Amino acid sequence: MGSNKRQLIIQHLSEATLQVFFSVVIALVITEVINRFFPIIDRSVFTYMFSYPLSFLLLILLIIILGLFSGAYHAFLVKGICI
Repeated sequence: MGSNKRQLIIQHLSEATLQVFFSVVIALVITEVINRFFPIIDRSVFTYMFSYPLSFLLLILLIIILGLFSGAYHAFLVKGICI
């Protein structure tokens, strides 16, 4: 009954990656809302991100890397590996 260590590791890594993804989405929305009230920057964040596809790919890569690093400690702690 229950799950094995591999499933727990995958669960911790995927949960951490999802948390980072939702944090980035919320940060982008807040930035866009604040930019409408205080137009310090002429262009929208989304306009910049979609006009340069490399920035969008780098954002996705950053989300994956941060998610894996932030979930790695808990995942390996469950497995019993000391870091």
